[in-house]
Amino acid sequence: MRPLGAYFAPDTRMRQQGERGTEPLGGYAPVKESVILIVDDEERVLFVLQNALMTTEDGFEVMTADSGYEALQKMDEVGCDLLITDLIMPDMDGQELTRRVMAREDRPTVIWMTAHGCHSFAQDIEQLGIYRCVEKPLEIDQVRELARDAIGHRRRA
Repeated sequence: MRPLGAYFAPDTRMRQQGERGTEPLGGYAPVKESVILIVDDEERVLFVLQNALMTTEDGFEVMTADSGYEALQKMDEVGCDLLITDLIMPDMDGQELTRRVMAREDRPTVIWMTAHGCHSFAQDIEQLGIYRCVEKPLEIDQVRELARDAIGHRRRA
């Protein structure tokens, strides 16, 4: 678990009128970027999602893994705040990855992606406390908004 001081420092800058921020002026501003881990066995999907989330002004640090095993290894090394995983993958599917991740002390917020319809996973979504399940193909703006919402939800929790 990361120490609280690694995440926040006093906010000493002035916001311009209309500027969006996650914390009020005079409060605390994030120092460390929110870490997002994207897991999918399709390299093209990883590339597109990583670029979509890295090119925002939100300051996300985005990592990718092409398997559940690689994702667990990266989480051991770095951790993450948000896990976005495909459900259907060889070796370890997204559900098994999520079960293993949710057994950890510092659990990330989890978003599932699937091309097979979220409705068939409704019971697992509720049981595992999945933040959101979304159907592929995803729109870039949809991914960005989901990531912002999920990180904001995590900070408020």
